Amino acid sequence: MIYIKGYQHFLSDKGLDKKKEGVGYGFIFNELERIEKKTNHGSNVKRCRVVKKEYPNRIELKIFQDTDFIVGQSSQKKASPKQSECNELVKGEAEKNKILNTNRSKQRFMDLIETNITGQCYFWTYTFKQDIKDLSEANYQFNKFIKRLKYQLDKPIKYVAVPELQKKYDRNVWHYHVIFFDIGRVDWSKMGSIWGLGYVYVKRIEQNNGLAIAHYMSKYLTKASDVTHGKKKYFASRNLDRPKKTWHNIDDAIIKLFETYDFIERASLNDYLGYIRYYSFDLKKSWH
Repeated sequence: MIYIKGYQHFLSDKGLDKKKEGVGYGFIFNELERIEKKTNHGSNVKRCRVVKKEYPNRIELKIFQDTDFIVGQSSQKKASPKQSECNELVKGEAEKNKILNTNRSKQRFMDLIETNITGQCYFWTYTFKQDIKDLSEANYQFNKFIKRLKYQLDKPIKYVAVPELQKKYDRNVWHYHVIFFDIGRVDWSKMGSIWGLGYVYVKRIEQNNGLAIAHYMSKYLTKASDVTHGKKKYFASRNLDRPKKTWHNIDDAIIKLFETYDFIERASLNDYLGYIRYYSFDLKKSWH
């Protein structure tokens, strides 16, 4: 058993007991050694239990103990029979499916933000002077603004936007929270005139901590989910980068992450996917 000192350990209520310091990851060799034996040698498919996502300043690992993912040339990711059986169990359970879809949408949203926080980024809030209470009308006006902005700036823009229902002062009207990524220098008064529908607030993002900013913006997404009712919960430009996502078993490169970078762990017990360990490696903080 190998222990790493000086590291924070976060676990869910369904996971293991909290540890004050250090973590053993000998389970990597013990629990997953048999997965290598199950690999279909001589074919194009491979059974994997590690999902790796790469962000600009962070690497995230998701290690499944009870579920295999089959990766091959014909498909990047296929569910094993066991996972397919689990998916059958939730068919017809509308509430569980709603929660799953909401969580997936939130994760995609946060991935976009964390991956694209580079350069000069700004947080904007766009409000309406008129009492626009219909979300379809608000979205129509916002999309027209984006078209005007592209024309006026005459360059590609990268952004994510979340509508929020303002409930202050009994107005109950919509407004938008927007991050423009790496937009450079902008004439603020010009931006306000391009919007032309109400007040505009802007704040420069001083520290490009992608994960923290993604969590901050996700609170608006959660609020939007309560009232959008099948409408788009957020808008994003098509030119945004996505995190690189690959499937692995434990190899030397995975082990080296544990030995090189500071990391945080949490664990959960999923009703359908079994026991899952999550690891977040900070690429700016190494042990050496």
